[in-house]
Amino acid sequence: MKQKTPEKNNRISGTLFIVATPIGNVKDITLRALEVLKSVDVIYAEDTRETGKLLKAHDIATKVVTYLGGYQRKIKIILDDLASGKNVALVSDRGTPCINDPGYEVVREAYKKGFRIVPIPGPNAALTALMASGFNADSFFYAGFPPKKGKFRHAFLERIAGEKGVVIFYESPHRLIKTLSELSEKGQTERECLLARELTKYHEELLKGTIAELIKKLEQRSSVKGEFVVILGPFSGNEVSTNDEALELACSLVKEGLAVKKVARIVSKFYGVSQKKIYEKLVEIDPTSNL
Repeated sequence: MKQKTPEKNNRISGTLFIVATPIGNVKDITLRALEVLKSVDVIYAEDTRETGKLLKAHDIATKVVTYLGGYQRKIKIILDDLASGKNVALVSDRGTPCINDPGYEVVREAYKKGFRIVPIPGPNAALTALMASGFNADSFFYAGFPPKKGKFRHAFLERIAGEKGVVIFYESPHRLIKTLSELSEKGQTERECLLARELTKYHEELLKGTIAELIKKLEQRSSVKGEFVVILGPFSGNEVSTNDEALELACSLVKEGLAVKKVARIVSKFYGVSQKKIYEKLVEIDPTSNL
């Protein structure tokens, strides 16, 4: 007799499975993930086309629905599915869901309603690159995507330049040289770095060297293509002091009409400084400011 999967044996109505899928190579998926994707009633995905390719490769016929577009309405539909007793899988375009995508809101609301949450682990671009970096990974700072422009981009780069340990972030190909050059200008020229391009795909490439060396290599190419994970190694150069710049940014945002509490929270996040201290300093400078 055919043995049932563990998920089916212990099936509980209203279970939300958070399923990690391959970041490129469709073979990089766990047996458990395949079992779950086959057994659930519906799969909610960022891009049904991308998920459809994965399901086709593994002969899975489960219904796929996008959770983007009218996002709050889609969250309600997912919760209604769970409430009706359906088992639901949540996947992102590629890799581990809820990291740099809005899926976390689905999970947050599911917790509020008391539904069972089951994470199904698997591939992640940042960690895949990290294990090939040769850097000590006892601890690291994951920074996500840099803002595209303006004061928040400046604050982001100051923040990671001030990190002495390993830093991981993602960057688009058309901004990569610009980002590395801006880090170089912030005293990071000789910092060791790994660029991981198109991980697990046909054109996978790992480039390692100082930031200055990598800029030179990239500038010699006719074009820079692909998805990049950037890993900065431990840095022993002069520590970048961000407190003054953090306060300068905070003051300018308050002058533009933003509430002090909100500004303190935003600036604290980007510079890694105390939210309480930024708030107190702003109130000290202007006690009549918009709190």
